[in-house]
Order: sequence, then structure tokens, then C-alpha cells
Amino acid sequence: MIKAFSFEDNIARIIVVCSQNIEDNQSWHNFVEIDGILNSIMELEKAEVIEIDRHDSLKDLTEWVKHEGACIDNVSIAFFPNYGYGLQATNDMNENDLILQIPHKLIFNVHTAAPELEIIKSDIILKQMPNIALALALLFERCKNSSKWNFYIKSLPRSYSTVLYMKPQDLEILKGCPSLDGAIKQIRNVARQYAYFKMILHKTKNDSITKLKKSFTYENFR
Repeated sequence: MIKAFSFEDNIARIIVVCSQNIEDNQSWHNFVEIDGILNSIMELEKAEVIEIDRHDSLKDLTEWVKHEGACIDNVSIAFFPNYGYGLQATNDMNENDLILQIPHKLIFNVHTAAPELEIIKSDIILKQMPNIALALALLFERCKNSSKWNFYIKSLPRSYSTVLYMKPQDLEILKGCPSLDGAIKQIRNVARQYAYFKMILHKTKNDSITKLKKSFTYENFR
């Protein structure tokens, strides 16, 4: 009989498994165990996904940044086969010509976004990990009904071509390569970070982060 673990049990398991000191020859087994737990967590956290046409979202983003004072006359957003979206020049330019200019108020960071999120200012670990603080700020703004960053957030990719989205059969190709250890370490670190902050948010009694608690899933965090 297969034991069904509760969500809280799975979070605790992730922290334990990701914190173990393992020998090099055990790293693959450790990764497979982590992957299994993460899949269980994602299944329990699964919510309805609203599909948004990214092409239309990028057009809305362009209009928004122009309205907010950005100068982007020399470039446009275009889709490049096998690569995805990027910037392309719309005019011939010379050395030292201005390519684009974005006002500071449109730079998404922990100072311009999520001012209500006190945990970013108070948590000791977050102060040492600005990338995680930025991720929390993004998730917080994402779950607000009227965030000023909506056009930016809706334009973001739904997934990325990083090891965090790879399955065991994908990473198995790297067996025997030095890069496999680095990939597994990244997955371990991100899984441990997710579990830690999931517990912190669960214990925090603050009405302002109620929506963030629901939005903070592994699928969104990675």
C-alpha cells in the first residue's frame, strides 16, 4: 500500500531531503526523490490556469511603457523562431545612438513593487537573498486585483528552458557530465527555498499576504 502524504508532510520531507549531506554517487537518487515529492506538491497545489495570449500581452506592454514615458522608437518586440521573443531594431542606428530609455519608475524591483509586503523588509534570509525577495514581490503583485504592474506581469513567459522544468528523463542524458551535479544542486536549492518560505508564509498572520499564500506555489515560484 502506497502511503499518501499530506501537503504539510511533503513540505517537511522536501526540507529534510534537500538538506541531507549526500555522496556524489547518491545525488541522482536524491534528485529522483525530490522530483517525486515536488510532483506531489504541484498536484496538491494545482489550480485553474488561465491561458493568456502572450503576443497580445506584449502589445499591451509596449503601449503601457510608452504611455508611462519610455522611449522605444528604435526597437520593437518580435518573435524569433527557435529562440522566442526579443527586441529587434526598427531603424538604422549609429554608434552611441539611444536604443531605448526606460524610466526608473518602470523598473520592477523590491523598492518599486509590493510596498505592503513587510516580510521582505523583516525576514533575515530575504535580506541576504534579493532574488527571492524579488520573486515574492512579483507573486504578490500578480495576485492583486489592480496592480500597476499588470501589463508587465501578463507579458512574462509561462515557463522557461531551465533545469527547474526538466524531468528525470531529460536530465538523465547528462549522466556522466560535470554539468549534472550543478543542475541537481540548483533544483535542491530552489526546492529548499520554496519549502522554507512556504512554511514562513503559512505561519505569518497578516491579512495583506492572504492572497500571496495561495499564489505562492512551487509552479509559480520556480
